[in-house]
Amino acid sequence: MIQAIGENIWFRKDAPKPCMEKGILIPESLERTPRYGPSVLATVVSVGRRVVNLKPGDRIVVKDIAGDDFIYDDQTFTRCRERDIIGKAHE
Repeated sequence: MIQAIGENIWFRKDAPKPCMEKGILIPESLERTPRYGPSVLATVVSVGRRVVNLKPGDRIVVKDIAGDDFIYDDQTFTRCRERDIIGKAHE
């Protein structure tokens, strides 16, 4: 498994399209704005020591264009920093 370091977060994207789930609604105006791009739900896999608001297993809302993709063991993971996370989904 991948272990994040510093302020990095590794996650797997759950949905390939803009989403609404359990009361989280990404406004259409935000989805259409090229500056931000669409947003997706993702599951946190690993967090670095300097990340204070997230832990593995948390569901997050993140910009689809955020981070760097990495293929490991036939799975695609994405790395970003905590400041790139839009919100946290509570279930």
